[in-house]
Amino acid sequence: VGADIDLNSFYLPPMLIQPLVENAILHAVLHPDNEQPFLKVIMEKVLDQIKITVEDNGPGITNAEKVYSISPLKEKSLGIQFIEDRIKMLNQNYNKPQASFYLQNRENGKGAIAVLILPVWTGVEMKEAM
Repeated sequence: VGADIDLNSFYLPPMLIQPLVENAILHAVLHPDNEQPFLKVIMEKVLDQIKITVEDNGPGITNAEKVYSISPLKEKSLGIQFIEDRIKMLNQNYNKPQASFYLQNRENGKGAIAVLILPVWTGVEMKEAM
C-alpha cells in the first residue's frame, strides 16, 4: 500500500480484490508446473483514484482454458464477471471519475496482471450513490 494512502479515509467496495487474489493463487501459486510462483498486490494513489494491481506468474490470460484448478468441481470462475458487474453498477450510481477494470498478460507472456482503478469514494458519497 502506497505511503500516501490512508485506508481509513476512503470506501473500498467489498469483494473486488478477493477474487483477483484467489485467481492468482489458484492459477500461479498452486500451479504444479510453477517452480517459483509469485503474487504481487499493489495499491497506489494516482491523482484522485486508487489503482490496485494484482500480478502473478501463472499461465496468463490467453492460456486460461489450460489452467490447473485446485477443485475439479469448479468448472468456471464467476469472480471476474462479478467484478465487471459490480464496476458497472458502481459507475451507474456515482458521477465522479468512473471505476474501471482490465486484465492483461504480462509482457513476457508468463502470468497475468489485473488492474482495478477506483475513485476515492468516501462513506458519505457511497451512501448518496446507493
